[in-house]
Parts: sequence; C-alpha cells; structure tokens
Amino acid sequence: MSVIRPRPLADPLVLEAAGAWGEPGFSSQLEDSLVRARAALLGQFAGLDLARLTLEAYNTRRPASGLYAILQAAGRIREAVDRLVIVAGGGIGPATRLLAATCCHPFHNQLSRGERGGRPRLAWLDGGSTTDDIRGLLDVVAPPGRPPSNDLLDRWALFAADAPRDDAGSLAILRFCLTSGEGARSIDGPPFVAVTAPASRLARLAEAVGCQEWFRDLATIESPLGVLTAAGLLPAAIIGIDVVQLLKGASAMLVRFAEAPVAVNPVLLDAAAGFTATACGRPARRFVVEGRGLCELSDWHRHLRPCSEADPAAVTRIWVGAPRRDELMQTGQPEAAAANGLGPAAGALSGEQRLGRMDGVAVPADVTIRLPRLDEHALGQLLQLLALSAAVEEQLPGAV
Repeated sequence: MSVIRPRPLADPLVLEAAGAWGEPGFSSQLEDSLVRARAALLGQFAGLDLARLTLEAYNTRRPASGLYAILQAAGRIREAVDRLVIVAGGGIGPATRLLAATCCHPFHNQLSRGERGGRPRLAWLDGGSTTDDIRGLLDVVAPPGRPPSNDLLDRWALFAADAPRDDAGSLAILRFCLTSGEGARSIDGPPFVAVTAPASRLARLAEAVGCQEWFRDLATIESPLGVLTAAGLLPAAIIGIDVVQLLKGASAMLVRFAEAPVAVNPVLLDAAAGFTATACGRPARRFVVEGRGLCELSDWHRHLRPCSEADPAAVTRIWVGAPRRDELMQTGQPEAAAANGLGPAAGALSGEQRLGRMDGVAVPADVTIRLPRLDEHALGQLLQLLALSAAVEEQLPGAV
C-alpha cells in the first residue's frame, strides 16, 4: 500500500465566484445563456462523461470492463518493474504529473521500494525533452555497459500515450529509449506499455516491437478528459492512486452540473466568471495554489483553453481544507524556547491569507475553489469541473 492512504473524503468542493446573481456581470441574459449551454452539452458530451461511462461499465460487467483491464494490467506492471518512464504530450503528461503530485507521497521517488508499497518510481519525457533530459534519464535506468540484470530494482518500463496523435518528438524519444540508444530493439529492453488512438503511428510502433500491455482504439484519448481514459488511469493505478475514487469524484461533479440550479452550480458559476473576465480583456487563467501539489494544474488547464502566458489573466484561488497527513502539532517547548526563537512564529500568515497574495502583493480572486482535501475524490471533482466549465464557456459567445 502507499505510505499515504487516508480514508477518502466524499465532501463536495465549494466554488465561490466574485459577485452574485443580480449584481453586474451576472445578468439574467447570461443566466439564460448558461442554461442553454448546459442543455447543449447534456445532449452531446463529446468525451466529457468518461467517468460516468467507465464506472457504469465497471459496476455492471466488471470482469469485461475497461477499468478492470486497466487495474489488472497495472498490477502486472507494478510487480515487474521499479521505475516507469511516461512519454506523453498534450494534456496527458501534465495530468499524470498532477495526479502523482497530489495523490502520492511528496517524495515518492526518494522512498525505498518497501516504503513505496511496491509502487514504481516515476519519470516523464515528452516532445519538448532535450538530449540531456533523455541521456540523463537513460544514465539512471539503463547505464551504458551495464549487463542485463534480473534484479527487480534495475527493471524499468516505458509507458506511451498517443496524445497528441502522431507527435514526432515523442515517437523519436520512444524509439531511442526502446533500443536504450543502441540502435536495435533488444530482448532485454524495457517492457513497453501503450495507449493508442486507432491506426496511429504509435499503434504501428507498438505492433512492430511487440507491446506487452496495449490499450488501443481509444478515440477519446485526446478529449478534454483524456486523463480519465487508460492514458491517465493506467499510470495512476500503477503507482497506487485510487482511480475508482478519482472517477467517482468526477462523476459526482457531472451530476451537480446536470442537476444543480444555476446560482449554486459550480460549473456554471465558474464558466460565467471566466466568460465575464474574458469580456473584460482577461482571457487567460492563473491558478493561485499553496504548496507543490497543484502546481501542474495550470499546464493541464492550458490544453483546455489555449492562450498566451502574456495575456491578462483571471485569478482562481484554490484553498485546501485539510492535509492528507496529520496536522503538524507544536509540542510543548521549554519556557526559554520563545526567547531562543523556537516558539510560535510571530505574525505568520495563515494558509488562506497566503493564498490571497501573489509575490507578496494582495490580489483579489475572480473564483475561489475550496477542496476538502487533496485526494483522489476531490481531484476528480476539480478536473471534471474545469473541463465542463471550459466547454460551457466555449458555447457562451454564440448563446448570449
């Protein structure tokens, strides 16, 4: 088991948008447009209901479901290797980093295999990786001149996701890593795991080299929530993330989107705030988060709503209510501790106060999202919320 395995919370996230219905920026016309946009999406989800469909299949025909196959493959890979190298571009690379950063031990790769509960270490490459990145990683997993080893701690696997499809940079990296730089595929080369779109170049490569675990014909891999396909769920399951809870969180947000009134609907409130900010000349989005866990969120979100980093941005502040570990408690200190600088820090900002500042300057937020805790269920809600919000916002210009 993972060294961090608290009981998952099922509490819903809370979203607070600046302003309120009836105030400037939240007109009845915009409310009507949001309702029409929601109806249009409910009629054609286009890959935004993957969590619901995956869970339905898993609950009704478990051994024959896609999620069951993912979990079985994850178990086989986990037992066979001690490092997983993920080669994926598009939104899949940032999304898998986000899952690992929020749901694994903060120093996962530094723990021993026993302390990791048998979960492999992780590394990422993508089409933007440099020669030094690739050579450096191979120096770690397949040092030149090292003879083949049966030691589990020396074994590694390559995972590739076909996103974006036929990405020449990622394919070149894969070919190089599969041969460990020697120019020919070796029987002692790393196990190869792939998730591919139909008839892609990656699919042809997987067939040519004899892919050990292959999930194919996934037309939804490049959807906004492609992370909820095998492309994201398989590497997450390999490292011990509870992907069922992740899907349950996303599915719960989908229900709230479909059923909640506009004034308390987190998806529609977020879309309205984003649309209003764009109309005011702030088309980009900046996430203000505390700690490292959610730092990958901006990279993933840029694949939902492409924009320039130089564009003026609306601010979304994300507040996490409780840590995954026990709270830090200050034990009793000697009376002289305060005088020696070991007492409570005077004037320290609370977490919420820190999240109200950027670079030391107080800044208002257009949207505040409160998560009960950084766990799989809460992260599933957040990913589904942002993907749906972006889809609603795309429909608003034509609906207003």
